[in-house]
Amino acid sequence: MIRKFLWIAAVFLVAPAYAGCESGHWIQTKNDDGTLITLEDGSVWRVIDGGQVDSKLWLEVDDVLLCDDGTMINTSEQNEQVSVELLSRG
Repeated sequence: MIRKFLWIAAVFLVAPAYAGCESGHWIQTKNDDGTLITLEDGSVWRVIDGGQVDSKLWLEVDDVLLCDDGTMINTSEQNEQVSVELLSRG
């Protein structure tokens, strides 16, 4: 029990906090070249500024953060970040 608690505490201590970011999202679908990502809430995002190099390797069900500055952070892929713009709300 104590070992489990210490492990959980360690995860929270080393996990980065991102101000202005919304958690609880994951990739529902994406196209093969990584330019369009649809999240679980039905919102559709276009990856811009060359971020497709990273996002094309992302997987459906990867967890992501959406940030106020137009950044999507894939927390399942070592916090890789891409710039995005919202195309439609779900």
